[in-house]
Amino acid sequence: MSFSRRQVLAGAAGFTLALPTLPSLLPRAAHATDPDGPRRFVAFASGHGGVWQEHLYPDESTLTESRSYAGWTIHRGQLSAETRDGTTAISDVLSASSDVLTPSILAQMNVIRGFDWPWYISHHTGGHLGNAAATNSSVPDALEVKEHPRPTIDQVMAWSNHFYRDTSTIVERSLVLGDYNMSSGYSDPANQRGEINFLPAEFDSLAIFERLFRDKAPSGRAPVVDLVLEDYRRLRDSNRRISAGDRRRLNEHVERLYELERRLNIDRVCEDIPTPSESSDDVRFPWAEYRRDPERHARAWALLNDLIVAAFSCDATRIATGLLNRTYHTYPGNWHQDVAHLASQDAEAQQRTVTSHQRMFEGVFLDLVAKLDAVLTPTGTLLDQTLVQWTHESGPYTHHAIEMPVITAGAAGGAISTGHYVDYRNRGSVAKAPRGPHIPTTHTGLMYNQWLGTVLQSMGLPREAYERNGHGGYGILQLSSAAWYAGTDKYNADVIAMMGDRAPWVGGR
Repeated sequence: MSFSRRQVLAGAAGFTLALPTLPSLLPRAAHATDPDGPRRFVAFASGHGGVWQEHLYPDESTLTESRSYAGWTIHRGQLSAETRDGTTAISDVLSASSDVLTPSILAQMNVIRGFDWPWYISHHTGGHLGNAAATNSSVPDALEVKEHPRPTIDQVMAWSNHFYRDTSTIVERSLVLGDYNMSSGYSDPANQRGEINFLPAEFDSLAIFERLFRDKAPSGRAPVVDLVLEDYRRLRDSNRRISAGDRRRLNEHVERLYELERRLNIDRVCEDIPTPSESSDDVRFPWAEYRRDPERHARAWALLNDLIVAAFSCDATRIATGLLNRTYHTYPGNWHQDVAHLASQDAEAQQRTVTSHQRMFEGVFLDLVAKLDAVLTPTGTLLDQTLVQWTHESGPYTHHAIEMPVITAGAAGGAISTGHYVDYRNRGSVAKAPRGPHIPTTHTGLMYNQWLGTVLQSMGLPREAYERNGHGGYGILQLSSAAWYAGTDKYNADVIAMMGDRAPWVGGR
């Protein structure tokens, strides 16, 4: 059965997802390998954090259930929101137009409180997805962690046969989007070996579109790998001067050529998809105007989100990550020093932080979630098959990754239970006590490693595919030895023992 995505994607202002996918028109191959449908993953992350709990989370009175876990009592409630004057609000930050934050979307979200990195991670990018070595901190704990980089979980999935059981339509194993990178992987990912390197982030949605839907190997040409294979074998086998390191680099290069060859020869499902009329990269210029224009920040990401939805709809990829590195605010001064570093103690800086994060929530996170929810698949919607997460670099104290928020949408094919506000904090363990009228109190909770493991399991990876060093969850386990750090000596053996579990309530089946 022939099928054109032009039937379901209307080309206006880039590409607007105006119509749902029609299951009766899908090619039979789309029903092939996974009876539950393929699962997809998107991770958004924003720098600093620093949002006070009262502005980020629902009211604690909504936490109506409790249970004993890891040696203390954790809490859960039904995620709810109030609607007034056309705005629906879970909290000050998690609020949006009622046309976007609908009851249906709300029912597919989770607000999660109480995950920690238990040492001072400072500025970090890879910590959102499990490479805690990607930090600028120079304290002894962080220096130890820097010696043990790990691939981020998006790259663990991208090269796992448990996630990609069939790559016959997959042009890109993952999309690394934004103007700064947070994804890292092996230099030889096909064989899961070599150095851990950051993957370059891309912001040009039109260039990525061309690569996903237009680039194709010309018919009748010799395979790319064949053009260099004899030279490769001769150099590898006969040159005694070649070092072990150079031999490894040579092998990695040929593996990358094999991956390029695979991509070029894919029979693309959506060759007729209309080309977007605008690129997200164009929106960034002139730079002086863009950098303090929150409307243009959201517009650029709306185009990248359109790209993600088209790629997921056409099964050209199933993974996307994006670091939101703009302020989403008009503030003309030094955001880092005047706002991010003062947000925990200054009410005016806090309000700017709240405004910034609310715009990220509505303009980026919810924009994508609503677009995924509008596309039907044979087993529901794209959102049903996807897990979208948004994390902050830190909790209410900038640089302190205690009470890191995790906001999610989508059920990952039923592997994630939705509609929850969960609080995993140990309320008997104070991390930071208030020292003034605007200083929030924080409590330690569960390890962030546990959430990363929950995500990997929800994407179909068994624990043995990613766990190392005798502990559960994903990523390095480092307990702080610094007497000054708020998380030192706050994590008991039960917390560590539970790290391999799926997150309570949210972890689903």
